Amino acid sequence: MIIDCSQSSLRDAIGLVSTAVSTRTTVSLFQSLMIDANQDGKLRLVGTDGDLWVESTMPATIRQPSSFAAPASLLRDMVTSLAPGEVRLELASDTSIHVSQGHSQYRVVGQRADDFADVPMVSTDTPISLPKADLEKLLDSVLFATSPDSPRGAFTGVLFDYDGTTLRLVATDSHRLALRTSEFPGAGSSVNSLVSARALAIIKKLPVGDDGLITLMFGEDRSSAATDDARVVSALIKDAFPPYSRVIPSETTRSWMMDKASLIEALKRCAIMAKGGSQRVTLASDGDVATLTSKSEGVGEAKEEVSIVKDGADLTISFNVDYLLDAVQAVASEGVKLEMTEENRAAVVRPSDGNDYLCVIMPMSNL
Repeated sequence: MIIDCSQSSLRDAIGLVSTAVSTRTTVSLFQSLMIDANQDGKLRLVGTDGDLWVESTMPATIRQPSSFAAPASLLRDMVTSLAPGEVRLELASDTSIHVSQGHSQYRVVGQRADDFADVPMVSTDTPISLPKADLEKLLDSVLFATSPDSPRGAFTGVLFDYDGTTLRLVATDSHRLALRTSEFPGAGSSVNSLVSARALAIIKKLPVGDDGLITLMFGEDRSSAATDDARVVSALIKDAFPPYSRVIPSETTRSWMMDKASLIEALKRCAIMAKGGSQRVTLASDGDVATLTSKSEGVGEAKEEVSIVKDGADLTISFNVDYLLDAVQAVASEGVKLEMTEENRAAVVRPSDGNDYLCVIMPMSNL
């Protein structure tokens, strides 16, 4: 196997597929990348931890097609350190590969790729294709509500719920629930698949322009996201997702309409003083003004005011300032609406002029 390719293209491909490699295993193949040189002038690299696969293909000049598995972190660091220009990869033996550029030469010990877990296929009659920029907006509006370290699998991913017309993305960590909807009529049959937040974060890194398409597919056990030159395949989370529609309040008795930018700036300043404490911010309405306060014992207090358009009686309610800030920042409109009932009942953050997004947040007790 002899491969000549661009250092920058190889660096980027290795960086992408390395995101699938496990750092918590002693299985050498799960710490390695598969380098697959075929006869079509394409170099294919694959990384996996057994549940997640990331594949990237790139142009290369290939002689003597073959495949090899090399340690991911070592290969990434080595190629990154090389200068821009052409790099050669050459199979030296069944257990090593030479990496060279000019007078720089390295020998990397690895292993044959015969036992490497190659990327599984995902078949479905419901492919959903959308521009990368649109997919990023959908994901960013819900990913913050996941809890990657939770022992409950349902809290570590995003639910893709499709009924043949409307795609709903839902995430929750039990303290908040984010829901984003988008219309995709006629894409195929229904989908109810729970995809890990880790896989979705990698999908956001796929090398395609904002207008380039990413195609999502949901099979029985796995999901995939593919571009022309890269693919992410992930095992679906099998934990049952909570019945999210029951969490969303069916009615509220109070609402505040606010300018999104003004509210974000006020919350960010209150968050500075809330650090080191309970992360609590308290919002109290009085006519057309909401006063935001936060404090840390022995440190100090913060007070901000935001103009509101109020419906219903005045209310004092407290939230985790980071949770509220996440929800407000995910709103796409210039205005944000906070719907409430009582100080101890769930509140809802929505856009002021649409129904395609909401975030349910549980309040904290008022001091």
